[in-house]
Amino acid sequence: MIQSKLTALAAQLEGKFYYDETMRKLYATDASAYREMPLAVSVPKTKKDLLALIKFADTEGVSIIPRAAGTSLAGQVVGSGIIVDISEEFCQIITVNKEEGFAIVQPGVIRDELNLYLKQFGLFYGPETSTSNRCMIGGMVGNNSCGSRSVISGSAREHLISIKVFLADGNETEFKALTNKEFEAKAKGISPKKKIEEMKKEDMGKLFPEERQMYLDIIEDAELVMEDYFLHWKNDPIKYIKHKGVLAEHEFEFHIEDDLVLTGKIDGIGETENGRKWLVEHK
Repeated sequence: MIQSKLTALAAQLEGKFYYDETMRKLYATDASAYREMPLAVSVPKTKKDLLALIKFADTEGVSIIPRAAGTSLAGQVVGSGIIVDISEEFCQIITVNKEEGFAIVQPGVIRDELNLYLKQFGLFYGPETSTSNRCMIGGMVGNNSCGSRSVISGSAREHLISIKVFLADGNETEFKALTNKEFEAKAKGISPKKKIEEMKKEDMGKLFPEERQMYLDIIEDAELVMEDYFLHWKNDPIKYIKHKGVLAEHEFEFHIEDDLVLTGKIDGIGETENGRKWLVEHK
């Protein structure tokens, strides 16, 4: 019965999927002495593959075991569920911000290869394990890797700004430090998207034509982008805009539309060129 379900799952995936004995044996251990035969092995190619695997695991009541390089010494990537090997496809360095000193990478990036790339920017990723020439960032974060120089360079979690993950129900979320306002909103279950969705259509009649169009654009983009700022005006409903401007010393400049610029201070009054004043709150 399970074999037919695994066959059906394999047909849904763009990446590779194995449940033969040979591949299961290869993934039955890591660098430790532990050994346990997994149900199957997946090498996902896309986020869609990851979601399909999570849905299957939830429906069938099996576990998912994420795996990077497999250099772990305590059996962390050994188990009876589905091994999800991200080392082959999720290995891109997405961006490096030299000015602010951070990089955005996928979990399959090898630690030493990351530092070779960062050298041109004068940057260096500190945690240094004995397996740094093959261990991957995903595994380092998952195990809070550090190495013999951790007193100087710190552990992986001390260098982590944020992390995007899939939860057990398939929802994608980002974990990061929150401001007090963000924490309070999360604790109350309030999200910017929810605020937008709860606006009543009749409230739009209070807006000027250009603001109404901006509102509609925001509604369309709500599924695609994370906004940064609330806008209030008199008794109008709360509106949300993407941060398209610059911030310095708590000042901002938003380009709400091509010909409409809003300037002012965070958590203060902003004014557009047509004289309209707004109260601007950071989320």
